[in-house]
Amino acid sequence: MNAMLAHELDARKEQILWAVIREYVARAEPVPSEVVFEKYPLGVSPATIRSGMHALTEMGYLHQPHTSAGRVPTDRAYRLYVDRLLAAERGSASPEGGWRLSPAERDRIRRRLVAREVPEEALEEAVQTLASLTEYPSVASTPRGSRRLRHVHLVPLAEDRALLVLVAEGGAAEQRVLRLERPASAEELEEVSRLVSRWLEAVAGQVQGESLERLAAQARSHRELLASVVAQLRRATAARGSVRFFVEGVANILKQPEFQDVRRARPVLAALDRQEVLRDVLLPAPPEVHVRIGRENPVDDMRDCSVVAAAYRVGGRAVGVVGVVGPTRMPYARTIALVRYLAQTLSETLSRAD
Repeated sequence: MNAMLAHELDARKEQILWAVIREYVARAEPVPSEVVFEKYPLGVSPATIRSGMHALTEMGYLHQPHTSAGRVPTDRAYRLYVDRLLAAERGSASPEGGWRLSPAERDRIRRRLVAREVPEEALEEAVQTLASLTEYPSVASTPRGSRRLRHVHLVPLAEDRALLVLVAEGGAAEQRVLRLERPASAEELEEVSRLVSRWLEAVAGQVQGESLERLAAQARSHRELLASVVAQLRRATAARGSVRFFVEGVANILKQPEFQDVRRARPVLAALDRQEVLRDVLLPAPPEVHVRIGRENPVDDMRDCSVVAAAYRVGGRAVGVVGVVGPTRMPYARTIALVRYLAQTLSETLSRAD
């Protein structure tokens, strides 16, 4: 369908459409034909620009909010524009003439991510960096599937409680409070810690139901304590296998002129706070940079937004997604370049930690 849309436009109409989009992205106000004539050297008369904008409105690429107002790009216009941007990377002409991040932007991203060895810290840093650079809400999913556990450690807290520390690949640690059926000494806790850690090494950190049952059956002593640890391993494995989302810069949506009316912003803010909505909008992870514009989003509350997302990889395999949510009036070339480079840098960081 997108190829058919492109064939509807001759070169002159495309130039006028690109000018309206660039101006509307910059101004956030309907664009009159006089502004296009004065600011963009298209080499045509004001009457030709007016005629072209009228034709683009009839074709569904522009919208006129009021009779006396200028024009606003539609989702259809942004889709053609973005398709041309992405096609430019394969050698076609680009409406932006190509976009490259500055060395300072690249250095900022790399410096903030490369030092992060724990995956969760890297993801948090990634969304903070992206939200800062784009001034849009930014989102990243945790890696699909659980990372292998390396060892456990039991630390005494009180007579009836112990701290269970689960350490996964890359040093990521999770802590859980374990309630004890009967008091256990520090020596008993250390013995069970060694037993479970040796078992994790034997199963290569793959915690599964059958292997957990075999672990529980091994105990000749400390049966109650080991059963409690196994129960927590089972819960932790289920939780680690589910995808979660880090979100940063949600309030950035209120900086956008489209969402300064709280009634319009409220559904978007609510959607960004719901894990199931983020899952529907962002997953599955796209093979390359993916852009969903307005009504292309599967969630009604996100129909005034665009989502730019890219997969990040570990060992060459796509395991999660990072992206931004903003208004459809978005500087797509720069946003796509930022999301792509950040996903690549995040992939390098996590692959080193793997």
